[in-house]
Amino acid sequence: MATNDTRQHARENTNHEVMFTVINSALEAVAPFEHRKKGFLLDASSGGIGFLTSAPLEPGNYVELTVSGARRSGVVMWTLNIESEYRVGVRFLGAETPHEAAVL
Repeated sequence: MATNDTRQHARENTNHEVMFTVINSALEAVAPFEHRKKGFLLDASSGGIGFLTSAPLEPGNYVELTVSGARRSGVVMWTLNIESEYRVGVRFLGAETPHEAAVL
């Protein structure tokens, strides 16, 4: 990693489907599968992921993510609107297990 790079974790390019739910209200926490949305994973590290989606997400949104069967929680750190799609950066919350790191 370059000395001027602001990332804390090395990224790996990938292209897997991401299923996610925004968890910002009690309603969504009770019935999250009714609010599931889809995206495509672009890169991943032990600290977070970047993905592309048509769902508008905002920095500060909490999300429950499923990638290759692994479930993680995270917070949206940034979004970039590219025409009708959104490039999203998510930082994972909590400790991760080695199995989850291997999957991502």
